[in-house]
Amino acid sequence: MSVVNTPSRIRLLARWYIRTKNVQTSNVLLKHSKVTYLFNRTQRYQRNLPTAWIATLLIFIIKLPYYIKRYSSSLSVTPSEKS
Repeated sequence: MSVVNTPSRIRLLARWYIRTKNVQTSNVLLKHSKVTYLFNRTQRYQRNLPTAWIATLLIFIIKLPYYIKRYSSSLSVTPSEKS
């Protein structure tokens, strides 16, 4: 069975190396965990971001006629309606 180097597992190793006073190894492990964490976050956003943009644009396009109708009627007030 192989051990997967997840960021949390690497952080635990780094803390153990800090306690054993091996600072150089702990710094390398902490850097590696940060890079792995950032890489995983960017991969996740690369998959979900286009989907979020498409969903937002679809909702905007669907709602746009309603907003135009609603707010254009309230903005166009003739002088006879004021009095």
